Amino acid sequence: MTGSVRRGLVRAPVSPGSAFVSEEAASPETLGRAIGHRYRLDADPVRVLRHEWFDTFDWRLHRAGCTLERLVPQGHAQARFLLHDAAGSVLQATPDTRLDSNRRGTVFRLENLVPDGSLQARLAPIVQMRALLKLASVTVEARQFRVLDGQAKTVARMITETLREPDRHLELPNALLSIVPVRGYSSPAADLARHIALETGVVCAPAGWFPFVLAKCSRTPGDYSGQPSWRLSPSMPVSDAVGAVLAGLLEGAVRNLPGVIADVDTEFLHDLRVAVRRARTALKLLGDTLAEERVTQLQGELSWLSDLTAPTRDLDCHLLTLARSESGPDEAAGVDYFRIFLIRRRQRAQRALVRGLRSARWSEAQRRWGDLAAVDGACQDAAHVPAVGLLPIAEVAPIRIRRAFRRARNLGQAITPQSPATELHSLRRRCKELRYLLEFFAPLAEAQALGQVVTQLRALQDALGEFQDTQVQIVAIRTFAIEMLEAGGTPASTFMTMGTAVTMLEARQARARAQFAERFARFDSRSTRKHMASLFLPSPPSDAGLR
Repeated sequence: MTGSVRRGLVRAPVSPGSAFVSEEAASPETLGRAIGHRYRLDADPVRVLRHEWFDTFDWRLHRAGCTLERLVPQGHAQARFLLHDAAGSVLQATPDTRLDSNRRGTVFRLENLVPDGSLQARLAPIVQMRALLKLASVTVEARQFRVLDGQAKTVARMITETLREPDRHLELPNALLSIVPVRGYSSPAADLARHIALETGVVCAPAGWFPFVLAKCSRTPGDYSGQPSWRLSPSMPVSDAVGAVLAGLLEGAVRNLPGVIADVDTEFLHDLRVAVRRARTALKLLGDTLAEERVTQLQGELSWLSDLTAPTRDLDCHLLTLARSESGPDEAAGVDYFRIFLIRRRQRAQRALVRGLRSARWSEAQRRWGDLAAVDGACQDAAHVPAVGLLPIAEVAPIRIRRAFRRARNLGQAITPQSPATELHSLRRRCKELRYLLEFFAPLAEAQALGQVVTQLRALQDALGEFQDTQVQIVAIRTFAIEMLEAGGTPASTFMTMGTAVTMLEARQARARAQFAERFARFDSRSTRKHMASLFLPSPPSDAGLR
């Protein structure tokens, strides 16, 4: 076994159903020593299998504690989907009943990959709108051995898998041995597993090939999340802290860029926009701690990027809402016409977006973003950093967060049932600013207090977001209707569908408005204020000039 492979191994408890990897795991000598004189082996013919593993870009299946594998035999045998738990045990096995069971590709919609049925229904709430990516695959020569006792009864099965020659460049362990118990005969399988575990160089590998293959594909489970993280310390100058935040946001934006350009799924653009929005908030609320000229330049570029990505994202939201809506047979034609209208509009917006992301201006925006993104202060020029930027985070962060909290409270307290929608939209922006500040400085906050504040803030944001999003969609649909009417050729059923959609959106908006008062009251409660006050230590006396 190579050193690189051995470093990737993790020893696990041995049990029936164990799998082992080593140079000699599948050798006749290893199998012979394992069965001793008590059993004999009956071998099946060698088969060629391809293992394929899938997850979303942000590891939703992994975070849910499972792994999706597709096992494709060579020839006319039927492929299968296997859903494993974190320990490698099979939770569910489903035949791949699609005619194109040998289909190729690396990006799939759940409904285009997994056949209709209980497995698809089980995965849908986890995957949601994300595409499934083929993370890795490996082709093996597999052979099953039935372990027979003295009465020729099958008491266990041993399955060997050996890499085919084309896959050897991956420097994987060359063989995998699995021991599968037979119902009613768990003891022989356990004995075999213990004997195998004692063999020199044979290491238990509960998850089989997957971790080894994935390690050679430059991915690590959980290596991306829509929630970025960074390391901060209370004594770090606030300019360095803001630079570290901007660096983390830039990394997230860049990682999502290929998925946006390739139009893999809607969440790549969503995460890109969130990274941009967070960066704009950082510059707005903390930009006075950085070099002023650089901040002004980057603010202009981020504003352009926000405007560039907005049309496609808005149309994504329309299409997602339309996909979730229920329509009867009489409305189907109208829904289809409206969907086609939105898809064509989105195609144009996507082409414009891709041109922008491939332009020299995006390259310049990325360069300026990087200029302010500090890692351990390496990119910050102390000569151009304002005095406030040299203060430790422990002095500045609590003040900025409390100020944002106070502004949100004051704005929300002034809203009445008669207040216009613009006031709720302004409060939504204030709540986003507060939420992002809490995220920026989360490493320094007391975890329990932070969790309580964020829980109430998120509930309030959900109501405000629903109110604003439905308002935007209502205005957009009415604008689309006018355009379609002026262009002519639109069937009456489409306008009826659009009218129904507006009615449903208005009902959702009314419910969100009704929820606002209760959720704001919880956000503005004495309990939330108490948790907010305990996020950090009391502010030092030197904060007077920072308010």
